[in-house]
Amino acid sequence: MVLHRRRRPASFGRRYHGRSNAEATNSSFKRRLGSDLRSRKWWNQRREAALKVVAYNLRLLVRFHVRHGGS
Repeated sequence: MVLHRRRRPASFGRRYHGRSNAEATNSSFKRRLGSDLRSRKWWNQRREAALKVVAYNLRLLVRFHVRHGGS
């Protein structure tokens, strides 16, 4: 990675920026909704995780809507 950064700084920057965005999103998601799932069965865990993602995305949409004064 160090060689890649030295030889191609622009390519490295784009790749790292994508990773930093993903890490920031995961961190925000876990801070807001927690990292634990209460369901015991895997299909219910999957459903619970999907609902957490929907809730997180709705929260972001409402926040964006309020900040930018949408109708």
